[in-house]
Amino acid sequence: MNLKSNQKYILTGIVVAVAISAVALKYRDYIVNPWTRDGQVRAEVVQITPRVSGPIVKLAVKDNQFVNAGDLLFEIDPRTFEVSVAQAKAQYDKTKDNYLANEKQVEAAEAQVDVSEAEITQAKSVIKETHAEIEKNTAEFERQQRMLPQGATSQKTVDRAKANYEVSIQKRQEALAGLIQAQATLATTKASLAEARANLGAPGEANASIREALAEVEQAELNLEFT
Repeated sequence: MNLKSNQKYILTGIVVAVAISAVALKYRDYIVNPWTRDGQVRAEVVQITPRVSGPIVKLAVKDNQFVNAGDLLFEIDPRTFEVSVAQAKAQYDKTKDNYLANEKQVEAAEAQVDVSEAEITQAKSVIKETHAEIEKNTAEFERQQRMLPQGATSQKTVDRAKANYEVSIQKRQEALAGLIQAQATLATTKASLAEARANLGAPGEANASIREALAEVEQAELNLEFT
């Protein structure tokens, strides 16, 4: 009876030992090679977004290829962006031509202002001269009139003095009209000059239109580089 009991315990111990060994081996295998039916794979995903959009004409990498920062991944069709560069440059040239044309208009308006100011100066000078002539011819005409009753002069001389007086009056009236016209012309030319300067804007590369057109060229060239 004791022998049978011992055999039973030994057999039970062997079974337990085998079971423990099997569990241990299975656990070790799970640790080394874990698996599950509900498992998920986790990986870092990087979104590649180009700065410009367009058809891809060249793919420089393959799926799952290792790449470094700065490596070429793909090329975008550059033709559309080349056209944009050409258009931006053409617009820049047109803007510069318009600027030069406006600049010439400013120069022409400035010259016209100078002419009008010179005409005003000339008209004032003529008015001053005619004023002196009027005083002189008035005095002479009055003197001849006083002398006529005394027989100290002739009617012809009196008439000539009167004609000179009237001519000087006419010259003064013409000079005054010329001054008024010159002043009106000056006002018009100054308005034209102000408009021309407004159309021109800031001088040289500081001009807003030129800077804007140049920025368009630079942006178009930058977009082309991004392809």
